[in-house]
Amino acid sequence: AKWRQAVKPFIVHIKSEMLQDMPPKTIDYLDVLIPNSQRALHDQLRDEVFVETPDGEYIFLTNELTRINKLRNALICPKALSPEYDYGQGIVDIYEDALDGGISQYCIFTPFKDPIPHLAEYLRGRGASVWVLQGGIGLDEQTRRIDAWRDSLGRATPDQPSIILGTIKYAESWEVPEARYGYFLGEEWDPEDNGQAEDRMRRLISVGMTYIKYCRFLYTWQEHIIDLLTTK
Repeated sequence: AKWRQAVKPFIVHIKSEMLQDMPPKTIDYLDVLIPNSQRALHDQLRDEVFVETPDGEYIFLTNELTRINKLRNALICPKALSPEYDYGQGIVDIYEDALDGGISQYCIFTPFKDPIPHLAEYLRGRGASVWVLQGGIGLDEQTRRIDAWRDSLGRATPDQPSIILGTIKYAESWEVPEARYGYFLGEEWDPEDNGQAEDRMRRLISVGMTYIKYCRFLYTWQEHIIDLLTTK
């Protein structure tokens, strides 16, 4: 207790003490109505013991942990389960929502690495510039990618946006307050992990509101838990 009292005047990075100085943040939902093909995959993964993919491979659901993992991937990006599947409605709606809102620079977070190459491929196909941040790239490469993203902001437009695409748990040691808009395509079970990612765009030097949207997949198992995860 004496040590804590002695060092307290010199500690300035305790989040609970900084919150009063942080800019405001708003959290909302982007309601996603998945198409019949994606819903059929979702329902099969939910109800069956195995699923045959369009390329003749099999997804075996040997336990509930495997089932939940595959269900989450099926909502985030079906292509992560088989290249014959579509990209998924979530990434389509995120791009369209940002386009409609006139947003030219933003972040997209997702819990898994496997969907990221497919999500980046879709976004680049729509004209976006994409920088991926995930585990394994190293600090120097992380810095290079963030610097390149910043360099691109002057050229970014809503139909040719500059996007950082990353995994939620990797969002700990970097910041991009210039973004101000963030989308979550899937979420982590621990709300603290999601909160860490949200605050990559919400820093003390941020100007104005930070806007966060979580994809809420309507009429799926995820719809029933997303409220708890984002408000806990």
